Amino acid sequence: MKESHQSKLLKKALLPVLIGFFCLNLAWKLSLAASYAPDLGGFERNVIWGIQRIMDGSALYSNPDAVPFSMIQYMPLYYYLTAFAGTLLGIAPEDAHSVYQLARTLNLLLGFSLSGLVFFMLRFRFQCKPETAVGFALLVFLMLPAFTISGRPDTLKTWFFILQLALLGHYSEIRLRYLIPLSLGLSFLCFMSKQDGITAFGLLPLAFLMGREWRNILVYMFLAGVFLFLVLGVGNHLLKGVFFSNVFGALQNGISFSWFKSVFLNFFGQHALLFAPALVLSLEFAREKSRLFRMLAAGFLLALFPPLAAALKFGSGPNYFLEAQIISCLLIAIAFRASPGKLIFRFAGSRPLLWLVLLLLWFSVPSLEWVSGIFLNQEKQLALHYQKDKIIAENLRSSYPENDFMLLNGRQWEDQLSTQLWDRLINPNRDVSEQVFRGSGGAALASLRKFIAQKDKTVLITTAGEKPVFEGLDFSGYREDRKFGSYQTWVKNP
Repeated sequence: MKESHQSKLLKKALLPVLIGFFCLNLAWKLSLAASYAPDLGGFERNVIWGIQRIMDGSALYSNPDAVPFSMIQYMPLYYYLTAFAGTLLGIAPEDAHSVYQLARTLNLLLGFSLSGLVFFMLRFRFQCKPETAVGFALLVFLMLPAFTISGRPDTLKTWFFILQLALLGHYSEIRLRYLIPLSLGLSFLCFMSKQDGITAFGLLPLAFLMGREWRNILVYMFLAGVFLFLVLGVGNHLLKGVFFSNVFGALQNGISFSWFKSVFLNFFGQHALLFAPALVLSLEFAREKSRLFRMLAAGFLLALFPPLAAALKFGSGPNYFLEAQIISCLLIAIAFRASPGKLIFRFAGSRPLLWLVLLLLWFSVPSLEWVSGIFLNQEKQLALHYQKDKIIAENLRSSYPENDFMLLNGRQWEDQLSTQLWDRLINPNRDVSEQVFRGSGGAALASLRKFIAQKDKTVLITTAGEKPVFEGLDFSGYREDRKFGSYQTWVKNP
């Protein structure tokens, strides 16, 4: 089928446009990596606190019911990888801004390499034309929103998920005795990056299922079960149970349909143009004889439906669907192939239409709100605020004994004080406070109540003019002590 004149013109104009957008988007993401903003999304400071803790030589996971009453939400790989890089670069844990920059830069590099994986798969696994492979690789980078730069483990988890698709794409050419261990290893790294990465263990068996390879399914599932049981069981035993109480205790948020409605309905409206054709293609590819196509179909189905169920959890976010977005681009790009005998999108004018749909999709990405300049105009104020909080943190440290812990109370926790006072805080992970203080039958809350009742143990920090109010605790025994800029400290009455 000959390509229309309009289609050729569109393709010639589209690639330079995508490259231009890529350069602008890269500049924007570099500015995010260097930003003084304390949170680009998803309670980033919680993860930064864990990284600082490792860099200081402390254990990442601790008992949530004891000082410092912390709960590390995620699996450990991203924390240790970033902390290791920071140690090699000579970054000190008290240099909070440099720790932020390191974590964000790592995610930016991972995002860039995700585009490289997409190009590799399209060009060398699926033999797409060079301009198609380049165009969709650029599009994937453009679609990565702000949270993929944020110092969180989502991008690392996604990277291992897509890497498994790239490496196992031709798994019919790999001997089974090498294939299953390779898949198990990559799935484990995906899972150790973030809990929902456990879906990666389903990639190979689902592809086996599509090809009715029953024996291979049983072998894989048995080995995966034994592997996870041994690694997680031994790991939790060595950490005296605190591993499970952190990474699984932090998942007990409950189901919320109102949260799903407020967070995801708009997201799915924006991405329907991407997910709908990808779902149709994945169902078609599931019936292909080629294991290469079945692997990609398995990847999309696992990247869409398990996260869709998890999206009902209170506190969930669109980051759950990052793999689905990337695999959707892969599936649609394959539909552009000029492959004889293929009936996918072969009607006249379909390709220019699909390119237009994808451009419209990118323009609807919420991250464009950041490009408006509002964020960049605030950067000067954010840097000044950081420097002020740094000075205040130093004054707080020198004003109170080292054995005193500090409890940030109210909105000031969302400033930079939480990362400046990282080693002196109790309750450093505020978005999981409910699980920490109300879980385990209220044991943590009872322990905290007892702890703050001790004289010369806890310094409360509020915004000046505000009274301390936290989880219904009684602070009547505390009095105002000193002012530090816009902050007020409270100490126990003598």
